[in-house]
Amino acid sequence: MPPTQPPKYDAFISYSSKDRPWAKQLADDLTARNFNVFFDKTSLPVGEEWQNQLELSLDGAKHLIVLWTRNASESKHVDFERTFFHSRSRPRADDAERSQRKEIMIMFEDPAPLVRGTLQTIKDLQEAQAYAKGFDKRDPNLWASVVSQIEKTIRNNSNDLPILVAILATTREFLNDLNFDKRIKYLRTPNEVIAEMGISSKEELLKHYGPTRDEWKPFGDDVTIWTILESLRVRVANATEQKLKIAWEPIGADLWSETNITIAKNEAYRLAKGLSLVIIDPISLFDSNVTDVLDLVEGCFSNTNSAIMILTPYKTRNGSLRNIIETRAMSIQTKFYQPPVPPKLPFANFGVNIGDEIDMNRLVLMTLGQYFGEQKTKNIFTNP
Repeated sequence: MPPTQPPKYDAFISYSSKDRPWAKQLADDLTARNFNVFFDKTSLPVGEEWQNQLELSLDGAKHLIVLWTRNASESKHVDFERTFFHSRSRPRADDAERSQRKEIMIMFEDPAPLVRGTLQTIKDLQEAQAYAKGFDKRDPNLWASVVSQIEKTIRNNSNDLPILVAILATTREFLNDLNFDKRIKYLRTPNEVIAEMGISSKEELLKHYGPTRDEWKPFGDDVTIWTILESLRVRVANATEQKLKIAWEPIGADLWSETNITIAKNEAYRLAKGLSLVIIDPISLFDSNVTDVLDLVEGCFSNTNSAIMILTPYKTRNGSLRNIIETRAMSIQTKFYQPPVPPKLPFANFGVNIGDEIDMNRLVLMTLGQYFGEQKTKNIFTNP
């Protein structure tokens, strides 16, 4: 029996050489999440015997990730790596960690793989026929979701710092039904408002919203808010000396209840009392459901462990954004644009004109710094 060795790698990526672009992207994304990943093109030492190093790396990997395609099913190297990994993964009395090793199968195509041990399959890419469309045309949101599933599988999240997240955004259905030629109270027509922001038409705007609030794409591209948050979580870890790992926890759907104010208030209370993030889409303030929830979470405004972000649509910065906030979110206007001197209450970490991930990252880091700091009632008002 070979001697026990502690895992050198969090994961070993097994793939067909014909699928290298997918494997390289996965290796890069997991490395950015602070995992130590074996990827043969970068991990094998030059000048050392290849087969021996490969076996040592497989033996020293906690998990095996397989990119499963028809090419992989026909690859002798992939078959060897899977067989060798499972031969070393059988539980042993002197190595409890081995029983926790998993093979994570990222399904791209049939045929179904042979199950040799503990196998977890992720089928999202296969169901979306992503492989047939090609690596260069992959959906960034779908890919980010797959990487996040892999991360959750290979990481013990029990020590991650949970942050409650509320996304205050509307849906495509609401905007589609909204009359963009009709004046809104205290504002001009939606068509006039979005024109000032550089948005050409209602049809153009609708491309950045989906059937659910979570499918909002805030920065004028094809990336959803949750994909942005996943990337932001990696930024936070890389920006802190202790590589602080955070876990986004979506607020419950009860926050949006239209029939039970008690359960809605309970969700709002959780945001106001804990470490939380409230993200507001100013365009969605046309939606009275969104402004009602904004009023409900007003307690967050004096929670120093809360970050409140108003994201700038399409990366534009102009007075019309402030006009929407002034007329549709008056509680924010009075608390943050016209703060009392001296302040009567502590402020949340607040930012308007948050135009990209860098701005978002700054605000989250400021909130975490105050969360871990001694002073919990210090006013921090930020408006870049």
